[in-house]
Order: sequence, then structure tokens, then C-alpha cells
Amino acid sequence: MSDPMPDRGVEDAYGYAVRKVRDHAGPFLLAALAATVAAALLQLLVTLAVGRGVARFVDAVAGEDASALRVLGVAGFAGLVLLLAVTGMLLAGLVQAVLTRGALAVTEGRVPTARTFAGGGRTGQVLLAALLVAALAGLGTLLCYLPVLAVMLYAQFTLLFVLDTGLGPVAALRSSATLVQRNLGACAGFAVVALLACLVGVLVCGVGVVLAAPLVVVAQTHLYRTLLGRPVAP
Repeated sequence: MSDPMPDRGVEDAYGYAVRKVRDHAGPFLLAALAATVAAALLQLLVTLAVGRGVARFVDAVAGEDASALRVLGVAGFAGLVLLLAVTGMLLAGLVQAVLTRGALAVTEGRVPTARTFAGGGRTGQVLLAALLVAALAGLGTLLCYLPVLAVMLYAQFTLLFVLDTGLGPVAALRSSATLVQRNLGACAGFAVVALLACLVGVLVCGVGVVLAAPLVVVAQTHLYRTLLGRPVAP
């Protein structure tokens, strides 16, 4: 592992991302749009299905008992929030994985195409890694959400380790946490900027996410390769 990054590391990562996404705007924006729309539709379907299932369960069990109905209603709502948090994180991880394939290509000096984003192996490992991180984040929601921030900080390079080095989910998560711990300042600074970028994207009617997501993922890949001491294609 390399030494901690200089202060300009995060700025350089995002500057690099702006240039690369601009140079390859078509493939990145189309991939981001397709992945985001697919994730949003799946999240909507899960929300509707789970919400209907919880309502039917409460009706069937509670009957005419108002106190039981209130208890089951609260428990059902809490379970729904937890499940939606996990599925949301899982789908966000899968969107990240799609864009990470393109980001790895540009940082290695290759031109990203539609096949770059959609193809590639390790799909099963990516799914398991995204599910692992989502499950940990879901558990964090039970502890007033603060642990979620720690999970997202230390797990931010998990999918990169899976896709780039072929590590399994647990080993990739461990490697990500180690890399972050050794470069905590740079990684925390990057995570704050990434969070702000995504929030701004959501506030712009959600459309901004399609632009923010590729920028964040390419910047993250630049940061990842730099922290490991690997070359980044200009």
C-alpha cells in the first residue's frame, strides 16, 4: 500500500473525473441513465410488493384487536424501512458496479463502450459483495444511522477490489477497509464530496444523479489506483 495522499489528491481525482466523463460523455451518461432507471423501477416494485405484503399480514393477524394492530403496524413499518434500506443500498451498489467497469477502462487507457459497462465476468461476486455491504448498512440503520456512514466510508472500494483484482466479497471488504484506514483523511474527504454531489443530483429532480454518479465513480477509481500506487492513464 502507498503512503497517504497529498492534500490535492481528492481535487485531482475529481478534476480527472470531469475530464474523462466529458471525453466519454455518451457511454457514461447512457450507462448511468439505464442503470439508474432500472434500479429505480426495481426499488419501486419492491416497495409496492413489500408494502402490500405487510398490510395484508397486519390485517390477517390483528383482526379487531386495535392494540395488536398498532404494534404490528409499527413493527411492519420498521421492517419495511429496513428492507427498503437494504434493497436501496444493494441496487445502488449494482449501479456503481456498472459504472466502475467503465471507470476502470478509462483509468487503464481503454475507451469505454456499451459492452464495457454491460459485460465482464465476476457478476456473482459483485452481487454478493454489494449484498454484503447493503446488509451491513441495513444493520447500521438500526443504530440511528451513524454506523451507516462508517460502513459507506470503509466499504467504498469493495467493488473495485472485486472487479479489479478478483477478490471475494469478504476479502474485498477487508482490503477496502485497510486501504481507507491507511489513508483516512483523503478517503473521508472524498466521501464527503461524493455525498454532496449525489445529494445535489437528487435535489435536481433526480436527473442530476445521472451526471453525478459517473463523476463520483471515475473519481473514486482514480483515488483507488493512486492510493495503491498504480498508474492512471492521462
